[in-house]
Amino acid sequence: LEVDDYVRLVEIVHGPAGATVLGRGYNTASDLTEEAESTSTAYMHRYSGMATMPIIFEQRYSSGNSPTRGAGDVPVDSTESHRCMATDPKSYKGTHLVVLVHGLQGSAYDMRLFKNNLACVFPDSLFLCSSCNEEDTEGNIAEMGQRLADEVVCYISDWCPGAALTRLSFISHSLGGLIVRAALPTLMDQPGISEKLFTFLSLSAPHLGYLYNSNKLIEGGLWVLKRWRKSECLNQLTMADSYIPEECYLYRSARETGEILPRFRYVVLASSCQDQYAGFDSARVEISDRVRQEPTMGSVYTEMARSLVAGIAPEKLIRLDVNFYLPERSLDSLIGRAAHIQFIENQPLMKMIIHNYSFLFQ
Repeated sequence: LEVDDYVRLVEIVHGPAGATVLGRGYNTASDLTEEAESTSTAYMHRYSGMATMPIIFEQRYSSGNSPTRGAGDVPVDSTESHRCMATDPKSYKGTHLVVLVHGLQGSAYDMRLFKNNLACVFPDSLFLCSSCNEEDTEGNIAEMGQRLADEVVCYISDWCPGAALTRLSFISHSLGGLIVRAALPTLMDQPGISEKLFTFLSLSAPHLGYLYNSNKLIEGGLWVLKRWRKSECLNQLTMADSYIPEECYLYRSARETGEILPRFRYVVLASSCQDQYAGFDSARVEISDRVRQEPTMGSVYTEMARSLVAGIAPEKLIRLDVNFYLPERSLDSLIGRAAHIQFIENQPLMKMIIHNYSFLFQ
């Protein structure tokens, strides 16, 4: 397939009719920069608080059969027909279960804000804030995935009996993204689940681990935690769980779940270059120039990335790069934790995702 790679700048404007989302395509980075500057000049003086709003850069691919686009137009693909407003009347399509999964040292409460915002717009959906791993988020990722799968199966049995369930989606933050992936093989053994997979949305999840983390403070912290806390999942995330790279958990998981992710109707990978807790390339499942030039583990890392996304149809994959307004100089912002936490605390971002990408949750 010929791939058309483009970027969209998305901003949300609160007008009299509610939330209106603006977006357009750009041919070059300079075009995007000029438009961003003109947009800020035109709107900042009219809407108080706009300066503190997060900005989303969207990267999407389309197949070679998609209609060609003119300058500034957004390509039309299979998802564009679903770009209706989240508040539009909805026809009954069966039960949609959305499972929200927290990250390392987190709890079900971490995902409550996102769940509440979703429930306001999609009251007919069911929401499960996973709590099965609250007591142990530093153990084996595969075991955490098994517990999540058991929790989801029990919830479906209790609340979606028979043929009531028609769509199953996952929203995960940080380590939760890998826990969801670890749960998928077990869920595939359940009758009918494969056909119901709908949206896989990961918020700053280190899908490729911490092998190439650029922040030395984070590297030092990981080294201390692995030895002080004896964290098994951190050993797995740094591919220190085996001397043979191909036997490391991350490598095996990438090959296994890479065959399942294409079954989702949409795969959305959200990241932020301000977030140093989850590497930018790792969260986006991309290969940087540094990795390509690395002689020892570069080929393994590249193979992991390709295993995860190679089978996903281009029009199904959406990458979101979020830029947050972080004015305060603090240790959290210095080490990149502030942006990492913003994914589950920033309500404007949640509303932007829910309203501009409502087709992910309908």
